Amino acid sequence: MEEKDHYPETQDEEQVEQNFKLILTLATLYLNIFTSTMSQTIIATATPTITSHFHTINDIGWYAGAYALSTSACQMLFSRLFTLVSAKRIYVGAVTAFYIGTIICGAAPSSTVLIVGRAISGGASAGIMTGTFIILAQTLPLSRRSIHLGAVGAMYGVGSVVAPLIGGALTTHVSWRWCFYICPPIGAVVIISAVLFFPDMPPPMRRRTSWVPAIKQFDPIGTIIFAGTWVSLLLAIQWGGSRYAWNSRLEIGLLTLSGVLLIAWIISQRLAKGNASLPLRILRQRTVASTVVYVSTTTPAFFLMLYNLPIWFQAIKGDSAIESGIHNLPVILSEVAMSLVTGLGTSYLGYYAPFMIAGPILMAIGSGLFLTFRVTTTLPHWLGYQIIFGAGLGMALEQPITAVQTVLTEADYVAGTSLIVFCRSLAVAIMVQVAQKLLDTHIVAGLASRQTELDPQTVVKAGATGLRSAILQATSGRQDLVDLGLRVYNEAILRVFVVILALSCIGIIASFGVEWRNVKDKNEEDPS
Repeated sequence: MEEKDHYPETQDEEQVEQNFKLILTLATLYLNIFTSTMSQTIIATATPTITSHFHTINDIGWYAGAYALSTSACQMLFSRLFTLVSAKRIYVGAVTAFYIGTIICGAAPSSTVLIVGRAISGGASAGIMTGTFIILAQTLPLSRRSIHLGAVGAMYGVGSVVAPLIGGALTTHVSWRWCFYICPPIGAVVIISAVLFFPDMPPPMRRRTSWVPAIKQFDPIGTIIFAGTWVSLLLAIQWGGSRYAWNSRLEIGLLTLSGVLLIAWIISQRLAKGNASLPLRILRQRTVASTVVYVSTTTPAFFLMLYNLPIWFQAIKGDSAIESGIHNLPVILSEVAMSLVTGLGTSYLGYYAPFMIAGPILMAIGSGLFLTFRVTTTLPHWLGYQIIFGAGLGMALEQPITAVQTVLTEADYVAGTSLIVFCRSLAVAIMVQVAQKLLDTHIVAGLASRQTELDPQTVVKAGATGLRSAILQATSGRQDLVDLGLRVYNEAILRVFVVILALSCIGIIASFGVEWRNVKDKNEEDPS
Protein backbone atom coordinates (compact mmCIF):
# COMPACT_ATOMS: atom_id res chain seq x y z
CA MET A 1 0.00 0.00 0.00
CA GLU A 2 2.80 2.36 0.86
CA GLU A 3 4.39 1.88 -2.58
CA LYS A 4 1.05 2.46 -4.32
CA ASP A 5 0.40 5.58 -2.26
CA HIS A 6 3.88 6.87 -3.03
CA TYR A 7 3.82 6.14 -6.78
CA PRO A 8 1.61 9.10 -7.83
CA GLU A 9 3.87 11.42 -5.84
CA THR A 10 6.88 10.02 -7.72
CA GLN A 11 5.12 10.69 -11.03
CA ASP A 12 4.31 14.23 -9.94
CA GLU A 13 7.92 14.81 -8.92
CA GLU A 14 9.17 13.54 -12.27
CA GLN A 15 6.71 15.80 -14.10
CA VAL A 16 7.79 18.82 -12.06
CA GLU A 17 11.43 18.02 -12.82
CA GLN A 18 10.70 17.68 -16.55
CA ASN A 19 8.80 20.96 -16.60
CA PHE A 20 11.62 22.67 -14.70
CA LYS A 21 14.21 21.42 -17.19
CA LEU A 22 11.99 22.49 -20.11
CA ILE A 23 11.59 26.00 -18.70
CA LEU A 24 15.35 26.32 -18.20
CA THR A 25 16.02 24.95 -21.69
CA LEU A 26 13.70 27.51 -23.29
CA ALA A 27 15.05 30.37 -21.14
CA THR A 28 18.60 29.42 -22.11
CA LEU A 29 17.74 29.38 -25.82
CA TYR A 30 16.04 32.79 -25.58
CA LEU A 31 18.92 34.31 -23.61
CA ASN A 32 21.52 33.05 -26.06
CA ILE A 33 19.59 34.29 -29.09
CA PHE A 34 19.44 37.72 -27.45
CA THR A 35 23.15 37.85 -26.53
CA SER A 36 24.43 36.33 -29.78
CA THR A 37 22.32 38.79 -31.78
CA MET A 38 23.70 41.60 -29.65
CA SER A 39 27.26 40.41 -30.32
CA GLN A 40 26.52 40.41 -34.04
CA THR A 41 25.17 43.98 -34.26
CA ILE A 42 26.77 45.79 -31.31
CA ILE A 43 29.81 46.61 -33.42
CA ALA A 44 27.82 49.04 -35.60
CA THR A 45 28.18 52.09 -33.35
CA ALA A 46 31.69 51.09 -32.21
CA THR A 47 33.17 50.85 -35.71
CA PRO A 48 34.24 54.53 -36.04
CA THR A 49 36.13 54.32 -32.74
CA ILE A 50 37.70 50.97 -33.68
CA THR A 51 38.98 52.37 -36.97
CA SER A 52 40.51 55.31 -35.12
CA HIS A 53 42.16 52.97 -32.59
CA PHE A 54 43.75 50.79 -35.27
CA HIS A 55 44.38 53.74 -37.64
CA THR A 56 42.67 52.11 -40.61
CA ILE A 57 39.40 52.52 -42.47
CA ASN A 58 40.15 49.87 -45.10
CA ASP A 59 38.90 47.05 -42.87
CA ILE A 60 35.47 48.51 -42.03
CA GLY A 61 33.69 46.25 -44.50
CA TRP A 62 35.43 43.20 -43.09
CA TYR A 63 34.15 43.71 -39.55
CA ALA A 64 30.68 42.75 -40.78
CA GLY A 65 31.79 40.92 -43.92
CA ALA A 66 33.96 38.32 -42.14
CA TYR A 67 31.02 37.45 -39.90
CA ALA A 68 28.64 37.01 -42.83
CA LEU A 69 31.17 35.05 -44.90
CA SER A 70 31.86 32.46 -42.23
CA THR A 71 28.16 32.16 -41.29
CA SER A 72 27.25 31.28 -44.87
CA ALA A 73 30.27 29.02 -45.35
CA CYS A 74 29.63 26.93 -42.21
CA GLN A 75 25.87 26.48 -42.52
CA MET A 76 25.80 23.16 -44.38
CA LEU A 77 28.56 21.78 -42.14
CA PHE A 78 26.29 22.32 -39.15
CA SER A 79 23.43 20.76 -41.09
CA ARG A 80 25.34 17.47 -41.23
CA LEU A 81 26.59 17.77 -37.67
CA PHE A 82 23.07 18.19 -36.30
CA THR A 83 21.93 15.25 -38.44
CA LEU A 84 24.64 12.87 -37.21
CA VAL A 85 25.60 14.09 -33.72
CA SER A 86 23.61 14.97 -30.60
CA ALA A 87 22.14 18.46 -30.99
CA LYS A 88 23.06 19.26 -27.38
CA ARG A 89 26.76 18.59 -27.97
CA ILE A 90 26.95 20.54 -31.21
CA TYR A 91 25.01 23.46 -29.72
CA VAL A 92 27.32 23.67 -26.70
CA GLY A 93 30.35 23.52 -29.00
CA ALA A 94 28.95 26.27 -31.24
CA VAL A 95 28.16 28.53 -28.28
CA THR A 96 31.66 27.99 -26.86
CA ALA A 97 33.29 28.83 -30.19
CA PHE A 98 31.08 31.90 -30.60
CA TYR A 99 32.15 33.46 -27.33
CA ILE A 100 35.79 32.51 -27.84
CA GLY A 101 35.61 34.53 -31.06
CA THR A 102 33.96 37.38 -29.17
CA ILE A 103 36.73 37.39 -26.54
CA ILE A 104 39.35 37.42 -29.30
CA CYS A 105 37.65 40.51 -30.75
CA GLY A 106 37.69 42.27 -27.39
CA ALA A 107 41.37 41.51 -26.78
CA ALA A 108 42.45 42.08 -30.39
CA PRO A 109 45.85 43.85 -30.65
CA SER A 110 45.26 44.58 -34.34
CA SER A 111 42.49 44.96 -36.87
CA THR A 112 43.45 41.63 -38.47
CA VAL A 113 42.97 39.75 -35.19
CA LEU A 114 39.60 41.46 -34.74
CA ILE A 115 38.53 40.22 -38.17
CA VAL A 116 39.65 36.68 -37.28
CA GLY A 117 37.56 36.83 -34.11
CA ARG A 118 34.54 38.01 -36.08
CA ALA A 119 35.00 35.13 -38.53
CA ILE A 120 35.10 32.59 -35.68
CA SER A 121 31.95 34.04 -34.12
CA GLY A 122 30.21 34.18 -37.49
CA GLY A 123 30.89 30.53 -38.26
CA ALA A 124 29.68 29.48 -34.82
CA SER A 125 26.53 31.60 -35.13
CA ALA A 126 25.37 29.29 -37.93
CA GLY A 127 25.32 26.49 -35.38
CA ILE A 128 23.58 28.61 -32.75
CA MET A 129 20.67 29.61 -34.97
CA THR A 130 20.15 26.16 -36.46
CA GLY A 131 20.67 24.51 -33.08
CA THR A 132 18.02 26.70 -31.48
CA PHE A 133 15.39 25.58 -33.97
CA ILE A 134 16.48 21.92 -33.80
CA ILE A 135 16.35 21.80 -29.99
CA LEU A 136 12.93 23.45 -30.00
CA ALA A 137 11.79 20.77 -32.45
CA GLN A 138 13.14 18.03 -30.20
CA THR A 139 11.55 19.32 -27.01
CA LEU A 140 8.16 20.70 -28.08
CA PRO A 141 5.20 19.41 -30.11
CA LEU A 142 4.58 21.32 -33.32
CA SER A 143 1.39 22.97 -32.04
CA ARG A 144 3.29 24.58 -29.13
CA ARG A 145 6.47 25.24 -31.07
CA SER A 146 5.13 28.27 -32.93
CA ILE A 147 4.65 30.14 -29.63
CA HIS A 148 8.30 29.75 -28.78
CA LEU A 149 9.44 30.51 -32.32
CA GLY A 150 7.57 33.78 -31.87
CA ALA A 151 9.53 34.38 -28.67
CA VAL A 152 12.78 33.64 -30.54
CA GLY A 153 11.79 36.24 -33.14
CA ALA A 154 11.07 38.72 -30.37
CA MET A 155 14.49 38.16 -28.76
CA TYR A 156 16.12 38.47 -32.17
CA GLY A 157 14.44 41.81 -32.80
CA VAL A 158 15.17 43.20 -29.34
CA GLY A 159 18.82 42.15 -29.52
CA SER A 160 19.22 43.74 -32.95
CA VAL A 161 18.03 47.19 -31.87
CA VAL A 162 19.30 47.27 -28.28
CA ALA A 163 22.85 46.31 -29.23
CA PRO A 164 23.78 49.54 -31.06
CA LEU A 165 22.45 51.58 -28.13
CA ILE A 166 24.50 49.60 -25.62
CA GLY A 167 27.48 49.65 -27.97
CA GLY A 168 27.31 53.42 -28.28
CA ALA A 169 27.12 53.88 -24.51
CA LEU A 170 30.01 51.49 -23.81
CA THR A 171 32.18 53.01 -26.53
CA THR A 172 31.54 56.54 -25.28
CA HIS A 173 31.84 55.97 -21.53
CA VAL A 174 34.06 52.87 -21.10
CA SER A 175 35.85 51.31 -24.10
CA TRP A 176 34.93 49.78 -27.44
CA ARG A 177 36.45 46.51 -26.17
CA TRP A 178 33.58 46.14 -23.71
CA CYS A 179 31.21 45.83 -26.66
CA PHE A 180 32.72 42.35 -26.95
CA TYR A 181 33.43 41.62 -23.28
CA ILE A 182 29.85 42.25 -22.13
CA CYS A 183 28.35 39.05 -23.56
CA PRO A 184 30.83 36.19 -22.75
CA PRO A 185 29.91 36.09 -19.01
CA ILE A 186 26.30 35.52 -20.07
CA GLY A 187 27.59 32.95 -22.55
CA ALA A 188 29.21 31.04 -19.68
CA VAL A 189 25.81 30.83 -17.97
CA VAL A 190 24.28 29.59 -21.24
CA ILE A 191 26.92 26.86 -21.61
CA ILE A 192 26.50 25.62 -18.02
CA SER A 193 22.71 25.62 -18.32
CA ALA A 194 22.83 23.79 -21.66
CA VAL A 195 25.13 21.09 -20.28
CA LEU A 196 22.95 20.55 -17.21
CA PHE A 197 19.42 20.87 -18.55
CA PHE A 198 19.26 20.37 -22.35
CA PRO A 199 17.85 16.99 -23.44
CA ASP A 200 20.46 14.72 -25.02
CA MET A 201 18.30 13.36 -27.83
CA PRO A 202 19.69 10.91 -30.40
CA PRO A 203 20.40 12.46 -33.84
CA PRO A 204 17.99 11.78 -36.74
CA MET A 205 20.58 9.60 -38.54
CA ARG A 206 22.84 6.92 -37.08
CA ARG A 207 26.58 7.34 -37.66
CA ARG A 208 28.54 4.46 -39.12
CA THR A 209 31.29 2.88 -37.06
CA SER A 210 34.08 2.45 -39.63
CA TRP A 211 36.13 5.57 -40.42
CA VAL A 212 35.73 5.99 -44.18
CA PRO A 213 31.92 5.59 -44.31
CA ALA A 214 31.62 7.80 -41.22
CA ILE A 215 33.67 10.58 -42.84
CA LYS A 216 31.61 10.32 -46.04
CA GLN A 217 28.45 10.83 -44.00
CA PHE A 218 29.64 14.34 -43.15
CA ASP A 219 29.87 15.19 -46.88
CA PRO A 220 33.33 16.85 -46.65
CA ILE A 221 33.64 17.45 -50.40
CA GLY A 222 30.22 19.04 -50.66
CA THR A 223 30.85 21.17 -47.58
CA ILE A 224 34.15 22.53 -48.96
CA ILE A 225 32.63 23.28 -52.37
CA PHE A 226 29.62 24.91 -50.72
CA ALA A 227 31.83 27.17 -48.60
CA GLY A 228 33.92 28.18 -51.63
CA THR A 229 30.79 29.02 -53.64
CA TRP A 230 29.46 31.61 -51.23
CA VAL A 231 32.82 32.98 -50.10
CA SER A 232 33.62 33.75 -53.76
CA LEU A 233 30.25 35.41 -54.31
CA LEU A 234 30.34 37.51 -51.14
CA LEU A 235 33.93 38.62 -51.79
CA ALA A 236 32.89 39.75 -55.28
CA ILE A 237 30.00 41.75 -53.84
CA GLN A 238 32.14 43.13 -51.00
CA TRP A 239 34.87 44.39 -53.32
CA GLY A 240 32.84 45.20 -56.44
CA GLY A 241 32.57 48.89 -57.27
CA SER A 242 34.69 49.98 -54.30
CA ARG A 243 38.07 48.27 -54.20
CA TYR A 244 37.85 46.81 -57.71
CA ALA A 245 35.82 47.72 -60.78
CA TRP A 246 32.99 45.33 -61.59
CA ASN A 247 34.56 44.56 -64.98
CA SER A 248 38.01 43.86 -63.50
CA ARG A 249 39.56 40.45 -63.96
CA LEU A 250 39.33 39.68 -60.27
CA GLU A 251 35.61 40.47 -60.06
CA ILE A 252 34.77 38.51 -63.19
CA GLY A 253 36.93 35.65 -61.93
CA LEU A 254 35.23 35.54 -58.52
CA LEU A 255 31.74 35.62 -60.00
CA THR A 256 32.64 32.94 -62.53
CA LEU A 257 34.24 30.80 -59.84
CA SER A 258 31.13 31.12 -57.70
CA GLY A 259 28.93 29.93 -60.56
CA VAL A 260 31.19 27.00 -61.42
CA LEU A 261 31.41 25.92 -57.79
CA LEU A 262 27.63 26.12 -57.44
CA ILE A 263 27.22 23.72 -60.35
CA ALA A 264 29.90 21.46 -58.87
CA TRP A 265 28.10 21.50 -55.52
CA ILE A 266 24.77 20.50 -57.08
CA ILE A 267 26.52 17.61 -58.83
CA SER A 268 28.22 16.59 -55.58
CA GLN A 269 24.87 16.52 -53.78
CA ARG A 270 23.41 14.24 -56.43
CA LEU A 271 26.38 11.88 -56.21
CA ALA A 272 26.40 11.89 -52.40
CA LYS A 273 22.79 10.60 -52.28
CA GLY A 274 22.05 9.67 -48.65
CA ASN A 275 25.14 11.53 -47.41
CA ALA A 276 24.23 14.84 -49.05
CA SER A 277 24.28 17.94 -46.84
CA LEU A 278 21.11 19.08 -48.58
CA PRO A 279 18.99 16.39 -50.23
CA LEU A 280 17.88 18.12 -53.43
CA ARG A 281 14.42 16.54 -53.15
CA ILE A 282 13.75 18.99 -50.32
CA LEU A 283 13.95 21.91 -52.75
CA ARG A 284 11.27 20.28 -54.91
CA GLN A 285 8.82 20.40 -52.01
CA ARG A 286 6.41 23.26 -52.69
CA THR A 287 6.39 24.83 -49.23
CA VAL A 288 10.17 24.59 -48.85
CA ALA A 289 10.81 26.19 -52.25
CA SER A 290 8.34 28.99 -51.52
CA THR A 291 9.79 29.52 -48.06
CA VAL A 292 13.32 29.82 -49.45
CA VAL A 293 12.17 32.75 -51.59
CA TYR A 294 10.12 34.11 -48.70
CA VAL A 295 12.97 34.29 -46.17
CA SER A 296 15.40 35.52 -48.84
CA THR A 297 13.23 38.62 -49.24
CA THR A 298 11.50 39.36 -45.93
CA THR A 299 14.58 38.92 -43.71
CA PRO A 300 16.85 41.26 -45.71
CA ALA A 301 13.96 43.74 -45.85
CA PHE A 302 14.07 43.77 -42.04
CA PHE A 303 17.83 44.34 -41.90
CA LEU A 304 17.79 47.04 -44.57
CA MET A 305 15.18 48.87 -42.50
CA LEU A 306 17.13 48.24 -39.30
CA TYR A 307 20.32 49.74 -40.78
CA ASN A 308 18.94 52.53 -42.96
CA LEU A 309 16.16 54.00 -40.83
CA PRO A 310 18.70 55.18 -38.21
CA ILE A 311 20.75 56.65 -41.06
CA TRP A 312 17.70 58.68 -42.10
CA PHE A 313 17.19 59.93 -38.54
CA GLN A 314 20.86 60.86 -38.15
CA ALA A 315 21.42 62.41 -41.57
CA ILE A 316 18.07 64.07 -42.23
CA LYS A 317 16.75 64.77 -38.73
CA GLY A 318 20.13 65.46 -37.12
CA ASP A 319 19.76 62.78 -34.43
CA SER A 320 22.71 61.45 -32.48
CA ALA A 321 23.46 57.72 -32.72
CA ILE A 322 21.62 57.04 -29.45
CA GLU A 323 18.64 59.24 -30.41
CA SER A 324 18.27 57.46 -33.74
CA GLY A 325 18.27 54.12 -31.93
CA ILE A 326 15.49 55.33 -29.65
CA HIS A 327 13.48 56.63 -32.60
CA ASN A 328 13.91 53.22 -34.24
CA LEU A 329 12.21 51.47 -31.31
CA PRO A 330 8.62 51.55 -32.68
CA VAL A 331 9.43 49.10 -35.48
CA ILE A 332 11.10 46.71 -33.01
CA LEU A 333 8.44 46.99 -30.31
CA SER A 334 5.67 46.26 -32.80
CA GLU A 335 7.74 43.38 -34.22
CA VAL A 336 8.19 41.90 -30.75
CA ALA A 337 4.50 42.22 -29.88
CA MET A 338 3.31 40.75 -33.17
CA SER A 339 5.87 37.90 -33.02
CA LEU A 340 4.31 36.79 -29.74
CA VAL A 341 0.75 37.27 -31.02
CA THR A 342 1.57 35.31 -34.19
CA GLY A 343 3.07 32.45 -32.21
CA LEU A 344 -0.03 32.24 -30.02
CA GLY A 345 -2.32 32.61 -33.03
CA THR A 346 -0.61 29.82 -34.94
CA SER A 347 -0.79 27.55 -31.91
CA TYR A 348 -4.52 28.31 -31.44
CA LEU A 349 -5.63 28.20 -35.09
CA GLY A 350 -3.17 25.53 -36.21
CA TYR A 351 -2.34 27.41 -39.42
CA TYR A 352 0.81 29.45 -40.12
CA ALA A 353 -0.04 30.38 -43.72
CA PRO A 354 -2.42 33.30 -42.92
CA PHE A 355 0.28 35.03 -40.90
CA MET A 356 2.91 34.40 -43.58
CA ILE A 357 0.62 36.04 -46.14
CA ALA A 358 -0.38 39.00 -43.97
CA GLY A 359 3.19 39.71 -42.84
CA PRO A 360 4.76 40.88 -46.11
CA ILE A 361 1.53 42.69 -47.05
CA LEU A 362 1.90 44.91 -43.97
CA MET A 363 5.63 45.22 -44.64
CA ALA A 364 4.89 46.41 -48.18
CA ILE A 365 2.35 48.95 -46.90
CA GLY A 366 4.77 50.25 -44.28
CA SER A 367 7.76 50.47 -46.61
CA GLY A 368 5.57 52.09 -49.27
CA LEU A 369 4.62 54.78 -46.75
CA PHE A 370 8.32 55.28 -46.00
CA LEU A 371 8.66 56.53 -49.58
CA THR A 372 6.78 59.66 -48.51
CA PHE A 373 9.65 60.64 -46.18
CA ARG A 374 10.94 64.17 -46.67
CA VAL A 375 13.20 66.46 -44.68
CA THR A 376 10.04 67.91 -43.10
CA THR A 377 8.36 64.58 -42.16
CA THR A 378 7.04 64.74 -38.59
CA LEU A 379 6.88 62.26 -35.70
CA PRO A 380 3.26 61.03 -36.14
CA HIS A 381 4.07 59.86 -39.66
CA TRP A 382 7.34 58.01 -39.10
CA LEU A 383 6.00 56.54 -35.85
CA GLY A 384 2.88 55.09 -37.46
CA TYR A 385 4.71 53.80 -40.52
CA GLN A 386 7.21 51.96 -38.33
CA ILE A 387 4.42 50.27 -36.36
CA ILE A 388 2.81 48.98 -39.56
CA PHE A 389 6.10 47.64 -40.93
CA GLY A 390 7.08 46.11 -37.59
CA ALA A 391 3.74 44.34 -37.22
CA GLY A 392 4.20 42.71 -40.62
CA LEU A 393 7.73 41.76 -39.73
CA GLY A 394 6.57 40.07 -36.54
CA MET A 395 4.22 37.89 -38.58
CA ALA A 396 6.85 37.02 -41.17
CA LEU A 397 10.10 36.49 -39.31
CA GLU A 398 9.90 33.03 -37.69
CA GLN A 399 6.83 31.32 -39.19
CA PRO A 400 8.88 29.92 -42.12
CA ILE A 401 10.62 27.59 -39.65
CA THR A 402 7.22 26.30 -38.52
CA ALA A 403 6.20 25.78 -42.15
CA VAL A 404 9.30 23.80 -43.08
CA GLN A 405 9.23 21.63 -39.96
CA THR A 406 5.54 20.90 -40.59
CA VAL A 407 5.91 19.63 -44.16
CA LEU A 408 9.21 17.72 -43.83
CA THR A 409 9.78 14.30 -42.31
CA GLU A 410 11.97 13.67 -39.28
CA ALA A 411 14.81 12.59 -41.57
CA ASP A 412 14.77 15.90 -43.47
CA TYR A 413 13.75 18.60 -41.01
CA VAL A 414 17.34 19.30 -39.89
CA ALA A 415 18.48 19.91 -43.47
CA GLY A 416 15.36 21.98 -44.16
CA THR A 417 15.88 24.13 -41.08
CA SER A 418 19.55 24.66 -41.97
CA LEU A 419 18.54 25.65 -45.49
CA ILE A 420 16.19 28.36 -44.21
CA VAL A 421 18.79 29.73 -41.77
CA PHE A 422 21.40 29.75 -44.56
CA CYS A 423 19.15 31.54 -47.06
CA ARG A 424 18.34 34.21 -44.48
CA SER A 425 21.98 34.90 -43.62
CA LEU A 426 23.17 34.85 -47.24
CA ALA A 427 20.37 37.12 -48.45
CA VAL A 428 21.09 39.62 -45.67
CA ALA A 429 24.83 39.60 -46.43
CA ILE A 430 24.18 40.27 -50.12
CA MET A 431 21.40 42.84 -49.81
CA VAL A 432 23.14 44.94 -47.13
CA GLN A 433 26.11 45.34 -49.49
CA VAL A 434 23.82 46.09 -52.45
CA ALA A 435 21.91 48.72 -50.46
CA GLN A 436 25.11 50.43 -49.32
CA LYS A 437 26.40 50.66 -52.88
CA LEU A 438 22.99 51.91 -54.05
CA LEU A 439 23.00 54.62 -51.38
CA ASP A 440 26.50 55.84 -52.26
CA THR A 441 25.83 55.72 -56.01
CA HIS A 442 22.64 57.80 -55.81
CA ILE A 443 24.27 60.40 -53.56
CA VAL A 444 27.06 60.90 -56.09
CA ALA A 445 24.71 60.81 -59.08
CA GLY A 446 22.18 63.13 -57.42
CA LEU A 447 24.73 65.82 -56.66
CA ALA A 448 26.46 65.46 -60.03
CA SER A 449 23.18 65.90 -61.90
CA ARG A 450 22.56 69.22 -60.15
CA GLN A 451 25.99 70.57 -61.10
CA THR A 452 26.47 71.96 -57.63
CA GLU A 453 29.64 73.21 -55.97
CA LEU A 454 29.16 70.57 -53.28
CA ASP A 455 31.67 67.73 -53.69
CA PRO A 456 29.82 64.36 -53.71
CA GLN A 457 32.71 62.67 -51.89
CA THR A 458 32.32 65.14 -49.03
CA VAL A 459 28.77 63.91 -48.50
CA VAL A 460 29.61 60.21 -48.93
CA LYS A 461 32.59 60.27 -46.56
CA ALA A 462 30.92 62.48 -43.95
CA GLY A 463 28.72 59.71 -42.59
CA ALA A 464 25.18 60.19 -41.37
CA THR A 465 25.90 61.79 -38.00
CA GLY A 466 28.38 64.38 -39.26
CA LEU A 467 26.59 65.23 -42.51
CA ARG A 468 25.39 68.75 -41.71
CA SER A 469 28.62 69.92 -40.10
CA ALA A 470 30.73 68.42 -42.91
CA ILE A 471 28.74 70.28 -45.58
CA LEU A 472 28.87 73.55 -43.62
CA GLN A 473 32.62 73.23 -43.21
CA ALA A 474 33.22 72.32 -46.86
CA THR A 475 31.02 75.15 -48.21
CA SER A 476 32.00 77.95 -45.81
CA GLY A 477 28.64 77.83 -44.03
CA ARG A 478 26.29 77.99 -47.04
CA GLN A 479 22.87 76.87 -45.77
CA ASP A 480 21.47 76.48 -49.30
CA LEU A 481 24.02 73.75 -50.03
CA VAL A 482 23.22 72.08 -46.70
CA ASP A 483 19.55 71.95 -47.71
CA LEU A 484 20.50 70.59 -51.13
CA GLY A 485 22.74 67.94 -49.60
CA LEU A 486 19.96 66.83 -47.25
CA ARG A 487 17.45 66.55 -50.10
CA VAL A 488 19.84 64.46 -52.18
CA TYR A 489 20.69 62.26 -49.19
CA ASN A 490 16.98 61.79 -48.49
CA GLU A 491 16.37 60.78 -52.10
CA ALA A 492 19.20 58.24 -51.90
CA ILE A 493 17.76 56.66 -48.75
CA LEU A 494 14.36 56.46 -50.46
CA ARG A 495 16.02 54.30 -53.14
CA VAL A 496 16.87 51.81 -50.40
CA PHE A 497 13.26 51.95 -49.19
CA VAL A 498 12.20 51.07 -52.75
CA VAL A 499 14.35 47.94 -52.49
CA ILE A 500 12.63 47.10 -49.19
CA LEU A 501 9.23 47.56 -50.84
CA ALA A 502 10.25 45.32 -53.76
CA LEU A 503 11.52 42.61 -51.41
CA SER A 504 8.28 42.74 -49.43
CA CYS A 505 6.21 42.39 -52.61
CA ILE A 506 8.22 39.35 -53.69
CA GLY A 507 7.59 37.94 -50.22
CA ILE A 508 3.84 38.37 -50.78
CA ILE A 509 4.03 36.34 -54.00
CA ALA A 510 6.12 33.62 -52.33
CA SER A 511 3.69 33.35 -49.40
CA PHE A 512 0.92 32.08 -51.67
CA GLY A 513 3.07 29.07 -52.55
CA VAL A 514 3.07 27.88 -48.93
CA GLU A 515 0.72 24.97 -48.22
CA TRP A 516 -2.06 25.40 -45.66
CA ARG A 517 -1.01 22.60 -43.32
CA ASN A 518 -2.37 22.34 -39.79
CA VAL A 519 0.36 22.00 -37.17
CA LYS A 520 -2.07 20.14 -34.90
CA ASP A 521 -2.37 17.31 -37.42
CA LYS A 522 1.28 16.38 -36.91
CA ASN A 523 1.33 16.38 -33.12
CA GLU A 524 1.36 12.61 -32.81
CA GLU A 525 4.69 12.54 -34.68
CA ASP A 526 6.34 15.12 -32.45
CA PRO A 527 7.75 15.05 -28.96
CA SER A 528 5.32 15.89 -26.20
